[in-house]
Amino acid sequence: MGDKHQTMAAVKWLSAAGTAIGLALTIYSFFVSGITQEYFLSIGIGVMVGFMFIFGTLIFLPLIEEFTGKSKPEMTGMIKIDYN
Repeated sequence: MGDKHQTMAAVKWLSAAGTAIGLALTIYSFFVSGITQEYFLSIGIGVMVGFMFIFGTLIFLPLIEEFTGKSKPEMTGMIKIDYN
């Protein structure tokens, strides 16, 4: 159970850092003049949306897995198949 919480915490911090970088690029695009303004704006928004998508995917997939009860199955040993 601790591994799942560590993974979720890492995903949270990674997504927060990526979203902050995207937000910084978006804000910086308002102070840049010329053609590069549109590039910085689109890159900043793209980075923010990308990390938000990663956050949503990596947070909700384990939650859905827990909800449906399809977590990792326990291996009890070899299965003997009788062909007779």
